[in-house]
Amino acid sequence: MKRKKMPILQSGALRLFLAFLLLMASTVLAKDKVLILRSAGAAFEEALNGLTEELGNEFVINEIILQKDAPLEFHLSIQKTSPAVVVLMDNAAINIYKDYVRALSDSSLETPSISLMAIYLDRVIQGLKRGTGIRYEIPAVVSAVNMRAIARKPLKKIGVVYRKFMANLITENKELCRAEDLELIGLELPNEISGKPGALRTALRTLVKKVDVDAIWILNDNALLDIKFIREVWLPELNELKIPSIVGAEVLVNPQLGLGTLAVMPDHYAIGKQAAALLFELLSIKNTGELPPVEHPLSVVKVLNLKQALKRLKVDKSKLGELDRVLD
Repeated sequence: MKRKKMPILQSGALRLFLAFLLLMASTVLAKDKVLILRSAGAAFEEALNGLTEELGNEFVINEIILQKDAPLEFHLSIQKTSPAVVVLMDNAAINIYKDYVRALSDSSLETPSISLMAIYLDRVIQGLKRGTGIRYEIPAVVSAVNMRAIARKPLKKIGVVYRKFMANLITENKELCRAEDLELIGLELPNEISGKPGALRTALRTLVKKVDVDAIWILNDNALLDIKFIREVWLPELNELKIPSIVGAEVLVNPQLGLGTLAVMPDHYAIGKQAAALLFELLSIKNTGELPPVEHPLSVVKVLNLKQALKRLKVDKSKLGELDRVLD
């Protein structure tokens, strides 16, 4: 029986299709890979959307969400995919990567990393020789200028209570404030303050009654914002002192809690886009030995506790349109 010949058109089309598949496969293989390790939650998803939309189709992106088996999954994934860059979202993700780096037989094998959505990032990424990132804390000057823009009362002196390990952060923020004719005045507490509400109470009263600050900047510090401190110190003292406060999380400005007057926070979608720009920069200089510096967030979200602002800040209602959200 004679074998039937394939029509020329059909065989040509097949060759073209196979060539297309080979081209697509080679393109995928040629793309740099990005491995993302992140926590679950809406804020992290917003940052992820900003990052991936900005990166477009130029990279192969793999994502791992922090769960019980995340460390093992991450270790296997980084070895299998050999990413050009690792993106770490949250302190827990950074710590998992640092454990991986410490276990490397050769430190030169460390994959460049970009960290974001982490508290006190500069401190957390210490030890990562090829790590950079975007801070989560908004500088005091940015927060204070935004509060000053909506207030009828003068805003010249900002008070802050901080733990000893944050001294460098406070020094940097003092310099930034001076450029905007603002004075940041800090009172330092020991690093270990658990179970010592009296020290925090005394510091707050000193700043308001003796130093006569116009507002309090409350840092995103889990120790200072311990539920016992919030209940026994922050809420009663701020209410008694009738002083406006700046916080860095929307939950703290919720009127039901009544802790913060104005929340100034990073725009999570924008921070993802900013991370993408940092990633491109990191890859462009990967063979030079240089490292892009850690950056501040470029875009913020402003949320006001209106009821409290009217009492403590004498807010200018005509300026409320400059805010992202007003809670009453």
